[in-house]
Amino acid sequence: MADTVRTLSALQTLLAANTGGAIGSQDIRDLAVSAVGRMYGRAIDSSGALTNDDRVIIATGGASGITLNPPEAASSQYQVITVLKVDAGAGAVTLDGIGSDMINGAGTYALSTQWQGATLWCDGTAWYVIGKTS
Repeated sequence: MADTVRTLSALQTLLAANTGGAIGSQDIRDLAVSAVGRMYGRAIDSSGALTNDDRVIIATGGASGITLNPPEAASSQYQVITVLKVDAGAGAVTLDGIGSDMINGAGTYALSTQWQGATLWCDGTAWYVIGKTS
């Protein structure tokens, strides 16, 4: 059986339901794969939504740029996500809050130069840049 990366909520459900000791060796392997995957993050080169399972995003803006949407603030209290633009392309990596969600009091936050990055933290109502590289 192939290893499966499971979401945090799926892992929490599995562990909470283990009163009978039903977690098998494949579940343990999936847990390890999920933990390592979260620790190392993922690379993104196209626009899309981030999730509460994302921790580190290595982003490529390319020539025309991409837009990444952090998860809805109301369901992301105490979440931390780091995004780093790794390419020298002219396109920015723009972080755009979902709906009325704000990032540092604005609707968007742009990473426009190579190696520029931002660590975002959410209080449940908005996202804040708590660390950055330039």
